[in-house]
Amino acid sequence: MEWIKISVKCLFSLTIFVFLFSLALAQGRQITNEEFKKADDEYNRLTSEINRLHNEMSKASESSDLDLYNKLKAEYDKVVEDRKKHELIRIEFMKQNKELVSIKKIYNQGNTAYKLGNTKEALARYNEAIKKGIEANSPALYETISKCYYQIGLIMKSDKKIQEAIDAYNNAIKYSPSFEQGYYALGNTYGDIDKYDLAIENYLKTIEINNSFYQAYYNMGSIYLTQWTKTDKSNTKNRVELLDNAEAAFRDAVRINPKYYQAYTSLGRILVEKNMPLEALDPLNKSVEISNNYPMHYYYLAIAYNQLKDPGNAIENAQKCLKYRRNFPPAFIEIGDAYNQLGNEKMAIEFYSKCLNNRTYRKLAEYKIDMIKNKDKYIK
Repeated sequence: MEWIKISVKCLFSLTIFVFLFSLALAQGRQITNEEFKKADDEYNRLTSEINRLHNEMSKASESSDLDLYNKLKAEYDKVVEDRKKHELIRIEFMKQNKELVSIKKIYNQGNTAYKLGNTKEALARYNEAIKKGIEANSPALYETISKCYYQIGLIMKSDKKIQEAIDAYNNAIKYSPSFEQGYYALGNTYGDIDKYDLAIENYLKTIEINNSFYQAYYNMGSIYLTQWTKTDKSNTKNRVELLDNAEAAFRDAVRINPKYYQAYTSLGRILVEKNMPLEALDPLNKSVEISNNYPMHYYYLAIAYNQLKDPGNAIENAQKCLKYRRNFPPAFIEIGDAYNQLGNEKMAIEFYSKCLNNRTYRKLAEYKIDMIKNKDKYIK
């Protein structure tokens, strides 16, 4: 074992030497625009490779494949070291070009104003940085210009200027095609205006650049779920496909981030919608373990237990849902269904009646009450 420790120390020392030597070389001469662009492209490519390897390592760890994990980890470490060389060139190029540094400073001033809530000042600084950055005509500023447009997009969206936000995000991507946050923001914006195909297209692009971007998986799953709710029930094939896509997206989200309780809840909902209540219990209970004051996992647990003909647990979980989300009509419906299973028609009607003043659930509540009061109408 001693020789392994010595080898590791030697390798570490060699890595540090190469790193410092590369830095010395970079500092000893002027770096050209072409060299910067090449280093920048390679840096971005290697960043995507790091994200991919990290995701694959996560899968290998989850499946307990130690040999594969160690192989991927070795590749990961090598890519990280390779990226450092290109990062050095990027840093040194900026140091050698004071004008570029001043433009980045203007961008940072915009960020400070944005954080303080002064969006007018922030916009002025971002636009100034963009103007000077374009005039400088240096690839070293593309990333800064891209970030300026991205921040402008955030401000436009918060002001409900949707098309202006979309234009800004597209400009951000134009100057930095590997800017994952730009695609993610576009996905969110298109989703907000019900352009679901465009939203999914941009989430997929986000994942292509960084397949560890768990929020993109989650939001994409939510879009599939929204499409499912709006698809005609007669279109069975399409509805099944949408639910399957949503399930896959939510599973990816929790695989990458095992603490993402909203994704566990959404996965549980999918399984409930597929009438797989037993399978739904696991992700829903995991969601409860992570955050016990989130109402929706209790609501879907209530549905799952009603499907499993376990009215006691259904009532208990629906009541927990109501503790954190008062007067939530669907929870009253589940409690009514549970009491109906228990044969307590009086209590079932009492809870159904709590929904009669709600425009969305009134008809369902009236129907369920009528089924109890007029059983003969529903006997085939």
